[in-house]
Amino acid sequence: MSGRIAEERPSVSIRLTRRNTRIRIPPKRAPSGKQAISLALTQLTAEQQTVIELRIIQGYSVAETAGLMNKQEVAVRVMQHRALHHLAAIMLMIHINGFLAG
Repeated sequence: MSGRIAEERPSVSIRLTRRNTRIRIPPKRAPSGKQAISLALTQLTAEQQTVIELRIIQGYSVAETAGLMNKQEVAVRVMQHRALHHLAAIMLMIHINGFLAG
C-alpha cells in the first residue's frame, strides 16, 4: 500500500518567503548526501550561493566575504542567515519527499 501512495503523491512544495517563492521537488525518491545538498544549493539565488560558498565552504570571515562581494558586513550576515534558512527548508522538503517515497 505504501508504494501506491508514493506513486500517486504530487510533488512537495513549500512557501519560503512572503514573495511566494516555491521549491518543487519531483515525487520520486529524493537524493541523499551530496546530491541533496547540490540540489538545495541550486534553489538559492546566485548571491546566496556565493555567500554560502565563501562563508561556509571556504571559511572566509564576514569582513573578507563582504570585501569580495562588495557588500557591507551586515548585508553579508543577513544574506547568510536567509540562505541558511532557505537551505534548511529545502533540505527538509527533500528529506520528507524521500521519506514518503521510500
